[in-house]
Amino acid sequence: MEEIPEGAGPGGEAVVQRIDDEDLEGPVDNGQNKVIEDLVASVQHLQGELVTQKALVAKQVADTSKLHVASFVQKTHLRDAEKKATMDLYQKPYHQGIKR
Repeated sequence: MEEIPEGAGPGGEAVVQRIDDEDLEGPVDNGQNKVIEDLVASVQHLQGELVTQKALVAKQVADTSKLHVASFVQKTHLRDAEKKATMDLYQKPYHQGIKR
């Protein structure tokens, strides 16, 4: 048994509330059961949504990575093609109207 002081009573003496272990372990009324069941259901629903969102984010990260890689490859090929075209101009001066 645990004693919890709560302040002074009407005669100036300390008022003590007693809480027994049996009070804490007693049956919960139906209103509380309903609220607890609703909260548990809500948490389970949110956990399911969290798993779904994590899967979606993972897919989006993978898709974004593929896009970045594809863009990098495309830009690299474009730079290589431009470099080759520039080098070809120096190899073939007649394209510029210069005769040797």
